[in-house]
Amino acid sequence: MTVRTFAVLVITAVLVSMVGLTFWPQDVSAAPPTEATPVRVAVIRVHGDIDPGMAAFVKRAFKAAEESGVGVIVIDVQTFGGLLESAIEIRDVVVDSDVPTVAFVKDRAHSAGALITLAAERVAVSRGGTFGSAEPRVLTGFGMQSADPKTVSALRAEFESTARLRGRDPVLAAAMVDATIEIPGVVARGDLLNVGGEEAVKLGLADVTAATVDDALMQLGYLPVSKVVYEQSIAEKIAGFISGSPVIAVILLVVGLVGIVVEIATPGFGVPGTIGILALAIFFGGRLIAGLAGWESVALLIAGFALLIIEVFALPGFGLAGIAGIVMIFVAIGSAFASLAEALSVIAASLVISVVGLILLARYLSRFDAWGRFVLRTSATSDAGYTSGPSREALLGAIGVAETVLRPAGVVRIDGQRVDAVSDGEYLPKGTIVEVIDVSGNRIKVRKKDQS
Repeated sequence: MTVRTFAVLVITAVLVSMVGLTFWPQDVSAAPPTEATPVRVAVIRVHGDIDPGMAAFVKRAFKAAEESGVGVIVIDVQTFGGLLESAIEIRDVVVDSDVPTVAFVKDRAHSAGALITLAAERVAVSRGGTFGSAEPRVLTGFGMQSADPKTVSALRAEFESTARLRGRDPVLAAAMVDATIEIPGVVARGDLLNVGGEEAVKLGLADVTAATVDDALMQLGYLPVSKVVYEQSIAEKIAGFISGSPVIAVILLVVGLVGIVVEIATPGFGVPGTIGILALAIFFGGRLIAGLAGWESVALLIAGFALLIIEVFALPGFGLAGIAGIVMIFVAIGSAFASLAEALSVIAASLVISVVGLILLARYLSRFDAWGRFVLRTSATSDAGYTSGPSREALLGAIGVAETVLRPAGVVRIDGQRVDAVSDGEYLPKGTIVEVIDVSGNRIKVRKKDQS
């Protein structure tokens, strides 16, 4: 073989090898991953109960993240669930965002958390994490109870539409809500779908399994160049606790109403009024932060109490101002709830407990030792060595002038002296000429003087 022939064979072999390597099937799994996109990341931690405070926080965090110009928002979900209304509010915020969203579930995202997870464009779940089990429970009176078929149907539609929007199987999403759905090999009738990390990826409900947020981002093609984490403030956590429980709402309203009524019914301003105002301030403050109430509700409440005070201290009898004040107070309270049903149940419970509480205060409070510090319970009798003040029998038949309104109690001036007195039941305006008609110890009863 000549040198020339050998060279031709070598060149031919090289060309054939190159062509073969070009068209030979490649192992795609062994191919290096595509280059990640550098982005600024915002992580919003949805940890704990889903309540109005959490919904207000998520809205605030999304707005701040979007305004800061981040490239992706991660919703770090860890929750056993919460209120349906709050979950739907958060779902809408996630869906409406123009920034790409990723939901990361490290441990669990049950119930309301499952809807929030499905709302994200991409989903990452840890190998030990689960999400699902979203049977709806509604808030009524003093607690939670299973929802009626109408509510189940409505929430099922929310899950289906959210899954469909994100390109996921709506039947699988519906099975998280409705226990009547059976999917062979996935979930039996009577059970709710709750999937782990690898199963979620297999069923198409999640995109990747990941151990951390950064791991999830890298697998999804994001390279974080900076990361800001948003967490609930203490005020938002407290607001969520206050506004999320009907029991807390009833307690605050009872304390507030009883305190204000006792203060109006007694002279001066003291402990009951202070406690009542503080309770109502906590009630409305929590709902203001949670976004359930606006300042118009507070203004309406103040206006209602102002009308009541005017009615009690400035106007005769009980008329339009008092009725308007009561209506305004309860409209203000009702406007601070997410639903009319919850508002009516809490207000009804508060009214019943308040009335019973006021009756007990009037009848039995003086029996307790602590009340003895404020109320004198011993009798100042002559046997105990006490002597009465000067007799006022001489005032019988005396003529005086009402220095204050008598409703029926008030102050009259007789012979230049101010004297505490009560009318015979008639409302007597200031300046009325009165006559003393009865003197019993220190109790002086007067009536309007006949001017004829």
